[in-house]
Amino acid sequence: MAREMLGVICNPLTSTLWCGLGQRNITVAADGKWLVADSCTSLSSSIQGFALPLIAQTVTGSPAQATLLDSIMTLISSVLRLPSGVVQDKYDRENL
Repeated sequence: MAREMLGVICNPLTSTLWCGLGQRNITVAADGKWLVADSCTSLSSSIQGFALPLIAQTVTGSPAQATLLDSIMTLISSVLRLPSGVVQDKYDRENL
């Protein structure tokens, strides 16, 4: 049984950005909130990855220290993503 959202015919057995999360009945407003939240997260991560090393280089005057800061940020982010994924899978995502 297909449903229509934003002019797109959605098959409930498939999962796409515009149709929601497969079998779950998600409204257009919830999809819009997810799209905005995910877009803001991606934008802020991109700005952080670009701006912080430039700020570090401006403050310290050393490209090596700016690169070290960027490497440390990437390492910490990578290490923290694994346990946070486990927590997301273990507990109900709506309550997190």
